[in-house]
Amino acid sequence: MFYKPFHACLSLTLAAALAVSPVTAWAEAPQEKNTPKEEVIYVNLKTDGSVDQIYVVNQFDLTGQTQVVDYGHYSSVRNLTTTDQIVVDGDQVTFTAPQGKFYYQGNLESKNIPWDISVVYTLDGKPVQGEELAGASGHLEMTLSFAPAPGSDPVYSDHFALQATVLLDSEKCTNISAPNATLANVGSDKQMSYIILPGKSKSYTISADVTDFEMSGIQINGIALQLDIDDPDTTELKDKIYELQDGAVELDDGAVRLDDGAAELYDGITQLQDGGSDLKDGAEDLYDGAKDLQKAVRQLKGGSAQIVQGGTELSDGFGQLNQNTPQLKGGIASFQDQGAGLLALAGISVQLPQPPKDDPLNTQILIERGAVLDQALKELADQLAKEKKEPVPGASQLMVGASSLNGSSRSLLDSLLPQLVSQLRQLNALMTGTLQYIAGTEALETGYSQLYPFLLELDGGLGQLSGGTDELKSGSKKLYDGSSELKDGTDQLKDGAVLLRDGTIQLTDGTLELRDRSQDMEGEVDDRIDEMMDEYRTTDFTPVSFVSAKNTQVQEVQFAMKTPDIQKDETVQETPVDQGPQNLWQRILYLFGFDF
Repeated sequence: MFYKPFHACLSLTLAAALAVSPVTAWAEAPQEKNTPKEEVIYVNLKTDGSVDQIYVVNQFDLTGQTQVVDYGHYSSVRNLTTTDQIVVDGDQVTFTAPQGKFYYQGNLESKNIPWDISVVYTLDGKPVQGEELAGASGHLEMTLSFAPAPGSDPVYSDHFALQATVLLDSEKCTNISAPNATLANVGSDKQMSYIILPGKSKSYTISADVTDFEMSGIQINGIALQLDIDDPDTTELKDKIYELQDGAVELDDGAVRLDDGAAELYDGITQLQDGGSDLKDGAEDLYDGAKDLQKAVRQLKGGSAQIVQGGTELSDGFGQLNQNTPQLKGGIASFQDQGAGLLALAGISVQLPQPPKDDPLNTQILIERGAVLDQALKELADQLAKEKKEPVPGASQLMVGASSLNGSSRSLLDSLLPQLVSQLRQLNALMTGTLQYIAGTEALETGYSQLYPFLLELDGGLGQLSGGTDELKSGSKKLYDGSSELKDGTDQLKDGAVLLRDGTIQLTDGTLELRDRSQDMEGEVDDRIDEMMDEYRTTDFTPVSFVSAKNTQVQEVQFAMKTPDIQKDETVQETPVDQGPQNLWQRILYLFGFDF
């Protein structure tokens, strides 16, 4: 609504100004080389991202009328500000410009830019050219790839960031998926933006279900990334690092304890393995004994009648046995006296009970003497175990005395006194048992008459015992089989314990390394953050001309790139990069933002 009045007013004003001061009447201006300027590089891309055309708009901000000498390898140039001629001599561009903003366009023959840009399309999983997508329907995927171009000037790839923007019509495109994109709604369009930092290579995929597809061209801008970034606050991060360091210490300590436990487990399994072997051997002996017992019980069952018949003979035998017991009890009493004497040599005082004078071989008194002797021997054994003493004085006399009772004891006594004491206790226990047996036979002789009725019951009991021995044999066989499996299991368990121990050793090595490497982590993090921040701190960047190294006072360089629109109307053509205002009037309107 405001375009026509403003247009008429502007035309009258400019016409009057041109009538008074024709543009060809500039006064002679001083020549200035390497005039400060800005460059905007416009790149028309094809739908696949490859370069179609490149032109540069050079902008000067002049403080007065100036004869400018600029440089660039252009195929053609165009004055966008005045009607004055621009002279091109090789790579030198010369023109006279008035005070203020001045623009001229230069078209480049080269199609090289600092980045490799690629756009790949698929429709329903099949590759398709971008031009063929106009009006298409189906599932569309487009992959945008950006990478520094090999051999390009690193001043751009190392310092320029790219911003890529894709617009999709929300009415024609549904179920839009754009991972890692910054999304925004722009009217009825969905806008997806991506930032590619200097020196980085990135690929992004956008997918959508499209109907009657059309799309505006993909816009890509390249600008120098000049950031003045403050150092970040790493307090929280360092707190986490300190927690990590503490955790590494605890982890290492725990791994060491785990390794110690694995070693103890290995030792315990080794003992279990040995015990399993012993159990297997014992179970085998038990099974053999059960078989023998079964055989014996069966024989006993067959001879139970003979036991009853031989009862009288047994009673007579008890009498004869008791007749010989005085000599046996006398030997036992002598052993007890010698044992007390030997203990006295070892420093242990023993007071043995004395039998009555009228019954010097009283069986019960002898049994009590054996108990007292055993208690003294136990005291000596406990003392030796507690103090771990070498053989006490008098051990040789003790061995001489014991040799008369048990010849096999001498070799044991020669090696270790505690074993000698143990053997003496066993001999004493054997003799005490003999006394108890004698006491039993003495009582048996008098009580046998009461036993006879029970002998009859014995015959029946032996029948039951025979059945029990059958079960014992069967159970011992199962015990043997189980102990064999246990033995195999302990063998496997030991193998596993070996692997566990190897693993805990490796674990402790790793946790120790983690502990060591995490000790200085906060300093390493600071150094790494400084490196990363320095990588993106580019406040000291000096722009470099894209068109010629002879232009040494370039204040800013920008890249504006775009792919063609994808439209159904094939008659719509791209505006050539070299089109612009054709006459002075059009150029003036162009400067004020009017299109024509």
